[in-house]
Amino acid sequence: MRFQTPDIAPLDLALQTQLQQKIDQKTKPQSSLGRLEALALQLGLVQQTLSPALERLTIIVFTGDHGVAHAGVSAFPQEVTVQMVLNFLGGGVAINAFAGANGLILQVVNAGIARKIPSLASAGTRHHAGYLMNAIGPGTRNFAEEPAMTPQQASQALAACV
Repeated sequence: MRFQTPDIAPLDLALQTQLQQKIDQKTKPQSSLGRLEALALQLGLVQQTLSPALERLTIIVFTGDHGVAHAGVSAFPQEVTVQMVLNFLGGGVAINAFAGANGLILQVVNAGIARKIPSLASAGTRHHAGYLMNAIGPGTRNFAEEPAMTPQQASQALAACV
């Protein structure tokens, strides 16, 4: 299954040579930073600048119930998903500690939880403490039998983050 996000244009590679030269001229052995250098190059191309910057870094956690769980393949029942979301929002999960220690924003997106989250449902708001209630439906379909999401549902889940 493949989907396209129409807002993302292909990279303009006009700056690629200049960016690579700038990276290579830093005081370090050439290519010594490995993947980090490739990421710096990509970031410069995405931002179309020789001096890319990272602002408002965000970790996005997509939450949902997998339809394949009905086939008995999951170690935990779907009720655990609601408990995990409440733990994310309460700051009690490892990703919360990682985000906090690194000054990152944590965004939790409902990409198809099968049950309502009681404490959020009563709030009647789309946004709540870093949580986007943008469900694509009550769980996904069983991917052992059919695609878990349609391309439109996948795009909708991703669009919730922008």
